[in-house]
Amino acid sequence: MASRGVFRIAVASVRARASLLPPAGAFPRIALPHRATTPSHRGFASSSAGLLAAPTSTQTPTALPSQASGATDATSTATQALAESEVVQGGFEFLQPWVPVINNLADTMHLSGPYPHALSIFILAFAVRTVVTLPVTLWQRGKTRKLTEKVLPEWEILKEQIPLQVRVRSRRAGLSYEAFEKEAQKELKAKLAELLRKHNASPLPAFLGPALVTIPVFLLMTALLRQCALDPSSPLSTEVLPWWSPSPELAQQFKASTAILADRGFDEAAIAKLRGTMGGPTLVDKDSTMIGPLSFGMLTLANTELNSWSRRSIAKLRAVTSDRSDAAARTAGKLLAEQPKGAKQDEPEEPARARIITNALRIMAIAFIPIACQAPGVLVIYWLSSGIYTLIQNSVLAVFDRRSEALRAKNKQRLLQQPR
Repeated sequence: MASRGVFRIAVASVRARASLLPPAGAFPRIALPHRATTPSHRGFASSSAGLLAAPTSTQTPTALPSQASGATDATSTATQALAESEVVQGGFEFLQPWVPVINNLADTMHLSGPYPHALSIFILAFAVRTVVTLPVTLWQRGKTRKLTEKVLPEWEILKEQIPLQVRVRSRRAGLSYEAFEKEAQKELKAKLAELLRKHNASPLPAFLGPALVTIPVFLLMTALLRQCALDPSSPLSTEVLPWWSPSPELAQQFKASTAILADRGFDEAAIAKLRGTMGGPTLVDKDSTMIGPLSFGMLTLANTELNSWSRRSIAKLRAVTSDRSDAAARTAGKLLAEQPKGAKQDEPEEPARARIITNALRIMAIAFIPIACQAPGVLVIYWLSSGIYTLIQNSVLAVFDRRSEALRAKNKQRLLQQPR
């Protein structure tokens, strides 16, 4: 009897302790970390999506009540949202106010059709190049023309006169040949600096000016479009690349489904919304077709070859029509086409520095292809639009330069043929 009473007391105490424990629903479930994440098809501009998709921490079981667990979840959600926003900004927070402007650019321009956002980016690239970079290019050409037409003729004459004057003074002073060379070079440098100040034709601003304007504008526009591609609510994610088209089987399936929906009373807007992008790459994804990156690389290479051809053609015109007694033509020919010994007079070559720059630009054109492969489609469209603008601009300027040089050569020949 005594042992039975002790057993009853022990059972009662166990039940009392069990009634004080919280229910099973109060314990949060353990979230196991993901072993792998789904591969993303977006480019380097939106590569943070893969980082944000992975879990940042794992939860551990706790014995706190459900109210405390809910507060902890809310705090962790807010912290994760803040971290996501910081990663998405990527150091370009000052460009964020302009993101809605780019996203709504197609609506602002009242563009319609299957590719309104791509067309708006094309127009934006042409507008930026016309307003910002074209005036700088024309200013550079004016500086270069002033250097060629005003400074170089006087400089060529001084190069022949100053050494003679310095030689006379050196002989009177009894100076050595090394001292004569040093004094001649010093006076030539001083006269050249004086000529450049006189005509306001320093070559350094003309060389650095376009780069100091074009490169920052290009980088800012690239960063801005990157921010637009990172925006989760961007309408760019609803538009496929203009050069992408579905396979014939997929197009036939969507056509049959569209006919069925139209028969059931759906309007065109609803059908287009249900159809979506048909699984194609959008403006925020990488170009899986490789059409955009390859076109961009070939377009950059075409611009490089066009500039090289333009320099060679102008140099050939000047070499054919130049006279050894004409200082201006001889100096321009030396700048544009330095001929090595034994070279033919009718086939001028580019200077060594120009050849080095041209080869470097060719290598860069090929290197741009893998870079564009990792970029979102909206950046590829902007780069293509800018390259098309550059090709048109260089073509027009090359034709203008060639006609101007031919007219100048014709006038020079007429003056030489006149009886003296």
